[in-house]
Amino acid sequence: MAALALDRVAIAEVLVRKRRHLSHDLRAFAGRCYATARADPRQANSVEHVIFGPSGDFKGPMALTPLKLVCFGPPCARLVRGKTPPELCWHKHLALLTYLALSPNHSRTRDHLLGLLWAEQPERAARKALNTALNRLRDALGEARLRSEGDTLTLSDDRLDVDVLRFLAHAESEPQAAVPLLRGDFLEGFHVKDAPEFEDWMARERERYHALAAAALVAAGERHVTTEFAKAADLARRALALAPRSEPAVRLLMRAGALAGDLATAVGAYREFAQRLKTE
Repeated sequence: MAALALDRVAIAEVLVRKRRHLSHDLRAFAGRCYATARADPRQANSVEHVIFGPSGDFKGPMALTPLKLVCFGPPCARLVRGKTPPELCWHKHLALLTYLALSPNHSRTRDHLLGLLWAEQPERAARKALNTALNRLRDALGEARLRSEGDTLTLSDDRLDVDVLRFLAHAESEPQAAVPLLRGDFLEGFHVKDAPEFEDWMARERERYHALAAAALVAAGERHVTTEFAKAADLARRALALAPRSEPAVRLLMRAGALAGDLATAVGAYREFAQRLKTE
């Protein structure tokens, strides 16, 4: 027994020396230390907090690589560090990541996703296609990025950056911080073949973000209208491009023009808006 205990200490000491090179998960041993058969507290703690306790620098399994999803403008997914795997650019994969990222709790059931992205295929083929997509994404992003719990799939939000979510977080309270995120339409120019349900969802979301973006642009413009007339007018025009019937946007444009002494812009904005309402 004493020899076995000594062997344990020797093994633990080797692991301590090489702990920075360990890649496997040692969480099961965290916080433990191995005492020998001899009642020597110094020796018992010579491998303090093996493997590795609170005083060490081991931090469990490797953290996920930061993942960035861009949804405003031409969409893309990329890893913040290192080369982005080409699998992230495949349309079905990008659609799956984006949809999960914007779903409640970043989660959806497998059946829901099958109906969204593979509804045109027989069920067996659709399930195989979903499993293949998940396997490829896990290979590219790490197993922990996409978790399965029963029939539910969840996209981990650890080190996940989604421009749409940042926009929503700032749109009302800090519109100036939200406006720079508006680099284009929601999923601009993006299409997924044989996925009509996804296309319908994308169209509805695009309209919703048009309204939200127009409101944020107007709110940001209101904060500049008394000091930076040209900037306020530009924000108002951007809002009208997204929501042509937005009364707050046209009022902002008229105020900016009037305060700048540009009555032609103020009157022109009113007439153009009234004509647009009349023809529509």
